[in-house]
Amino acid sequence: MKSTIKFGFAAIIIASILFSSCGKYEEGPKISMASKKGRLTRAWTLEKYIDGTSGTEVACTSNCSVMELKKDGTISINGTTWPGYTWQLSSDKEKLETVYGSITEGDQILRLTSKELWLKEIGSNDQTHYVSN
Repeated sequence: MKSTIKFGFAAIIIASILFSSCGKYEEGPKISMASKKGRLTRAWTLEKYIDGTSGTEVACTSNCSVMELKKDGTISINGTTWPGYTWQLSSDKEKLETVYGSITEGDQILRLTSKELWLKEIGSNDQTHYVSN
């Protein structure tokens, strides 16, 4: 009887992990054990920018901008905290939103792993790719 209860409990946990984190983002990953907020909360270094109109890629090779999304919701760029600015996930967890006063802007998350963050500007096809430090 105890083994049946343990098996059922384990099956519920595994199913909830798999179904709660499957396929949220266009470019993946399909499954992750880390929460979306946990994967976002770190320092991100600009890797490249892709112009959505022309398809031109511009790689950052030196003095690349570093954006840090902190646990307390604040944002720091190149070591300087932006006063009054905060970040959050949208309610559907598909957008990274920046908030300043009553203004909320967001970028669609295309890929979110602990090592990569790809964002697409809403209203255009411009993309910004970051790598974690």
